[in-house]
Amino acid sequence: MSGRTAVNREHMQARRASAQDQALLERWYGYPKIQDLLEDVAMSPQDIRHKAAHLTRCDPFRDGECVFILEVGSQPVAMIHFVRMNWISRVSEVIFMLSPEIPCPPWRVAVLLDWTGRLAFTDFNLHKTYAFVYHRNRSSLRLLSRFMHTEVVLKRYLQRAGEYEDAYILGLTAGEYRTAHLRYRK
Repeated sequence: MSGRTAVNREHMQARRASAQDQALLERWYGYPKIQDLLEDVAMSPQDIRHKAAHLTRCDPFRDGECVFILEVGSQPVAMIHFVRMNWISRVSEVIFMLSPEIPCPPWRVAVLLDWTGRLAFTDFNLHKTYAFVYHRNRSSLRLLSRFMHTEVVLKRYLQRAGEYEDAYILGLTAGEYRTAHLRYRK
């Protein structure tokens, strides 16, 4: 499989977001398409600044959320944001963002999802992650449906431009991740 060869050639690392990433996150969240796919409403420049500042300071134990930047070499290529981490039930929502500034080969998405599983189920010892995806984000729904199962469809969840839109909640447990991970490695 050519994707596996590419993954071996191009090594990806994850690191916690820091204050040095604020400008990067402001740029990424400033893209209208990113806002359209991830946010309920358009964000003002001030909203974007506040969000980016928060994302660079959040702590998984104090705030129940945590942000990682994925890099190839020193080039940021993606963000993983764990949200609403519940340490009693060991679940968290996860938000993925691929850099809108560089092309993304298909294998990079698989590596992003693998990093998400490693961080969630090994480093944080979570039992389950879930993703909240709007109906208009067809590419994410198609992709995540290969790795996660749809648990709930929230009909007519959000009204935009006079029309209602569904939202999907997809889930993945630690056991499902480990089974898929072992199958992939064989």
